[in-house]
Amino acid sequence: MVIASLVVASCNGGGALTVDGGTTGATGPATASQFCAQARAAMAAIASRCRTGGIDEWIAILATYDGDCSRLDRLVAKGTVAYHRDKAAACLEELGPSSDCLAVRDCYQQVLEGKVRAGAPCGDGYECSPDAACVAPGELSYNPCVVSTCTVFPTKAGDGCVEFPSVCFGDLSCINGLCVANLTAGAPCDAATPSCQRGLTCGPTKRCVPLGKADEPCVAESDCEATLFCANARCAPRVALGAACNPIDGGCVHFGTCDAATAHCVSAGHVGEPCSDFDCIGSLCNLQDVCEARLTLGEACTVGGVCASDGCRNGVCASCP
Repeated sequence: MVIASLVVASCNGGGALTVDGGTTGATGPATASQFCAQARAAMAAIASRCRTGGIDEWIAILATYDGDCSRLDRLVAKGTVAYHRDKAAACLEELGPSSDCLAVRDCYQQVLEGKVRAGAPCGDGYECSPDAACVAPGELSYNPCVVSTCTVFPTKAGDGCVEFPSVCFGDLSCINGLCVANLTAGAPCDAATPSCQRGLTCGPTKRCVPLGKADEPCVAESDCEATLFCANARCAPRVALGAACNPIDGGCVHFGTCDAATAHCVSAGHVGEPCSDFDCIGSLCNLQDVCEARLTLGEACTVGGVCASDGCRNGVCASCP
């Protein structure tokens, strides 16, 4: 399971999607790495349009989660990833500027198909099937210092969710150790039920209702569409960086936060800055909700994901092949 499913590219005169001057042909970019770069630019634009925040910062977040696109060509040559060039152009079109913000997009994993079977050793998340991730025992990320395997994650109703901190992937909730489909519009909802489906919220009448549009009533930020926040019991547009904000309501654009000292939206999500909805570019969100650099070699660790090297061995960050 490659953790990247957010992003859009722009069209140039002839309608071909472009990134760094490279156009897609009828069968898509020539290499897996070129497709990856174009798809990330496309997914970043979707995230910026649908959730606010800068496109460059969304691209950086995708790189933080998924790593460098260039390694894909090595994995294709190795035979652990198949690049289906014949599907690439259609996928990039699906990730285009007119795509629905609430659509489920899985074409990325269809174009870059992991070939390592579940339970087998792996060295990269791209090598595993879309419903699996390359993780070390007891961790939720790859650790080169121990044997990591392609591990199937709970992605459909009925899957168990005890092993993965009560988390289900997709439009599901973990209830009593099993993944359950989220509730449809009009269904009764409360703290004990599954969540409402994507695009819905549990409204004041305790029924699943569509997310609020601008100037519609709300109780909390989660009641509003992602480009809005709840201010004075109404959904309102998020506040741009540098603009005045209410520290109590917050409401700054993604990769921004309302600074209590100045009552203005300031940058977030970079090292040394507050976390932005737990997103930290090239870094980790610590217990003080501040983005801090990943640990260096020799520093104490419990899992590989906190180390800049990705490797944790005998309780310290290590460089492992």
